[in-house]
Amino acid sequence: MSDMDGRPLGEVLVRIGVELSEAAVSVEDLHALVEATVTNGGTTDIFMRQAQTIDILQQHLAALADFLCQLSDAIPPSWRIESEDAMSNVKLSRLRDRLSQMCAAETSDQHASGDLDMF
Repeated sequence: MSDMDGRPLGEVLVRIGVELSEAAVSVEDLHALVEATVTNGGTTDIFMRQAQTIDILQQHLAALADFLCQLSDAIPPSWRIESEDAMSNVKLSRLRDRLSQMCAAETSDQHASGDLDMF
């Protein structure tokens, strides 16, 4: 694989980190649902234990996002990875579209000027 093949691995990890971070925010938003249920008195011990899982999941997603973003800082820019096959296995169409748009934008940026980028 030459330097121009594939995508920079660090950028792939950052994008995954961003997706995880956004998922963590979405999970955190579920706390409002729990609060409404508690306010309306619709809770049981089992419900409260499961509701705590929301907080654990949010923290887990946020920690993974931070880990990937920090890890990406340590990866040399010359490390590249082919991501199209992996992306084609993403079953969530909106996520796949965001990842595809990111890949397309970077590919067109590489070829837009006609200049060769050397690392």
